[in-house]
Amino acid sequence: MQNLVINNSFNSPQIFFNAKKGELRIMGNSTAENPLDYFNRINRWVEAYSHHPASVTKVKIFMVHLNTVSYKCTLNFLKKLKEISDMGYKVKIAWHYEEDDEDMLETGQSYESIIEIPFQFIEEKDELKIESIEEDAWHHLSRKQDRKEDTTKIVVVILIILMVGAVVNFIYHYLK
Repeated sequence: MQNLVINNSFNSPQIFFNAKKGELRIMGNSTAENPLDYFNRINRWVEAYSHHPASVTKVKIFMVHLNTVSYKCTLNFLKKLKEISDMGYKVKIAWHYEEDDEDMLETGQSYESIIEIPFQFIEEKDELKIESIEEDAWHHLSRKQDRKEDTTKIVVVILIILMVGAVVNFIYHYLK
């Protein structure tokens, strides 16, 4: 499954979802007037991920600003994670908020009570700094790992073929 990487903008958060590691990160502002397309892409990815999730899914959410529509979209995203949890997989959610931002803390507590997955609340003393993720660089690293796994599979198949050939050769000579 492909990872999902979306760089942040002024009014949309950065997304970094790694399917193999079961790591999901959402960081930044979500203040777009109509974030539905943005969140639909996220929810489609989580839906596909839910068919073969990691044994533990670690979620890090650090929202600085969240408007009403984004609140609802984020809730839908968290409900999809609840479905994964209900299937017997472990889901750990870390809700980060800026120091003294009681509103964002209460927002996380509200989500926690609705979806009934315990959150870890982390007060951040430093301002949120988001580094740009170069999608091409990420995919390059991801594909490098995939190539390494593919090479291992090819070596195993070759070894199996050689072993089967040796067994067939032995049986052929033994029966002769």
